[in-house]
Amino acid sequence: MSFNTFEMLFLFIPIALVTYWPLVKRGKADWAMRLVSLETLVFYAVSYYKSTPIFLVSLGLNYFFISKIFTSLKSKRWMIAGVVFDILLLCVQKYTPLIFEGFTIEATGISYYTFCEIALVVESYRKTIKKIDFTEYSFWMVFFPKIMQGPIMVPDTKSDNIYPKGKSKIDAETIFRAVMLFTFGLFKKVIIADTLAAVASFGYDNPNAIHTGEALIIVLSYGFQVYFDFTGYCDMGMGIAALFGIELPVNFNSPFKAKSIEDFWKRWHITLTKFFTKYLYIPLGGNRKGKARMYLNFMIVFMVSALWHGVGINFIIWGILHGGMYVITRFVRMRHEEKYADRTKKEYGPVLGRIIHVFKVALTFLFINVTWIFFGEPTLESAMRYISSLGEWWFPRLSQGLANCFNIDELWYVIKVAGLDKWEYGIYILPVVILVVLTIIIFFAPNSIQYSGKCKINIWNTLLVAVLLIWSIMSMNGVASYVYMNF
Repeated sequence: MSFNTFEMLFLFIPIALVTYWPLVKRGKADWAMRLVSLETLVFYAVSYYKSTPIFLVSLGLNYFFISKIFTSLKSKRWMIAGVVFDILLLCVQKYTPLIFEGFTIEATGISYYTFCEIALVVESYRKTIKKIDFTEYSFWMVFFPKIMQGPIMVPDTKSDNIYPKGKSKIDAETIFRAVMLFTFGLFKKVIIADTLAAVASFGYDNPNAIHTGEALIIVLSYGFQVYFDFTGYCDMGMGIAALFGIELPVNFNSPFKAKSIEDFWKRWHITLTKFFTKYLYIPLGGNRKGKARMYLNFMIVFMVSALWHGVGINFIIWGILHGGMYVITRFVRMRHEEKYADRTKKEYGPVLGRIIHVFKVALTFLFINVTWIFFGEPTLESAMRYISSLGEWWFPRLSQGLANCFNIDELWYVIKVAGLDKWEYGIYILPVVILVVLTIIIFFAPNSIQYSGKCKINIWNTLLVAVLLIWSIMSMNGVASYVYMNF
């Protein structure tokens, strides 16, 4: 479900809140969950009617498997049946177009709700969670802030945080912080990510006409687009959930500040990493069967992650690159385990240590963005063309078409009023300003969860939320879909 639509903002969310809180306050949490689940299913069916049958079949059969696991003496068989069914369903949906060209099975959100169901089935078998009734199960699965792009909920000791039982009120500060977090997310998606999407699309539609300078800008823009698109969705989902008094897991923690590929995957799509760790890496043996087997397990996890993200040789190459770099990083870290933790502080001093840290962050950032070329480009040939462009070292002027992609109307109006649009280098102003400002925000500013979590209700914060929210809403016409909805 897209949060950045007028129907969601002014129809569905208000109706869901108005019908939810009166029931919760009267101690009827079960009815509140049933009503929100029903409203979500109706909205999902209206928005993605072709995807609804598969979603309902998946919901129904997985609850059947879970019920059998708790009541049957052959619980392991039912657990295996449930996991196999979910994996087959996901594979059929993703890979049918490869077998039958032109034939697709629409199942919006299947990559996320299938993993949630696998987690519930496995944890039900392990008896790490209590038996849940259909009301709790349906609310867990279809609670709308998380249904489309996660977070992927893995049952644990904090799982009850998603249920409204025992919660009867929400204070003004919580509401304000939730609205601020949602606003940050909406602004990231509508104003930032969708602007950068136009830049990336221009470049990827014209790979043969791109020189080194433009290739750098396009690769950087695509990296920033994916970053702000995904963090925007996460912020909006957490903000909406907080309005219901529900705390979703953090799924995004400033990943471009990572100093290694290991660190990156602890910050990016955190719940997906935890899912693969718990249900693939550890069952494969983890690090319990020697270093060689551990490194092989890492590669298997990244290959499965690549196939989860998409179909085709580009995704496989991406998985090999990330898995290979992860293995190399882990090998180096383990080889120097005793010295590694405090090395930059003790041996190099604070200044040189800081320089080394910045260098590591820069290299990680460069690796992530170059490998994302395989995500953005539809073919291996076009991806390699971009990579070769980066090494040609050819820097003529930025094309007018590419520069125009950065023209956010409100900012371009300021430039015109100032008369800078007539300047010979006027077309470069917005590309430079936007990319520089975003770089500063990404690497030096606290992330939106950190900021909104500590903010107080005052005139400046209220004004900030009002300006960003109004600006975003006024710009929502023609908003693009989310990058991660394609996975």
